[in-house]
Amino acid sequence: MKSVCFILIMSLLLSGTAVAASIEITTGSGPDEGVRDSGGGWLKDGCLVQVILARGGIVHPPGASGDPAHGDKLLLVSQVGYNFPFSRDEGKFDVQISAGGGDVIYVRAWNGPTAGQSERYGNSSTYNVRGFDGEMWNISEATNEPAFEVGIKK
Repeated sequence: MKSVCFILIMSLLLSGTAVAASIEITTGSGPDEGVRDSGGGWLKDGCLVQVILARGGIVHPPGASGDPAHGDKLLLVSQVGYNFPFSRDEGKFDVQISAGGGDVIYVRAWNGPTAGQSERYGNSSTYNVRGFDGEMWNISEATNEPAFEVGIKK
């Protein structure tokens, strides 16, 4: 019985099957961490946030509707202010997703509550998912640095 379990586990590991893991994505909570708008201020609470799986590990521009395009896949929709009730209008959010080891993800934020109501968007850098539960990605990348700017004209 032990050898059957061992063979099954090894087969799964060697087959390249990605096991989904829980990942926390945050802007960080420091005074200079968050997502900025094109004027240098913080994005306001309620602005659209998308977590996206990057096809081929490349960040692609959104489609005309604002949805991911070119094979990228939408993993989560949230908003600025999510899980930061005491940091009003500071461009912060903190979300949980499930992704597989080896996946490449990124965050896109918009300067309105929907892509249709937005004039600009911005993309984070990409993140390579390692694939273990409890993984955390602080998109600000460095303590007390803005995560990214929403400055690309739609």
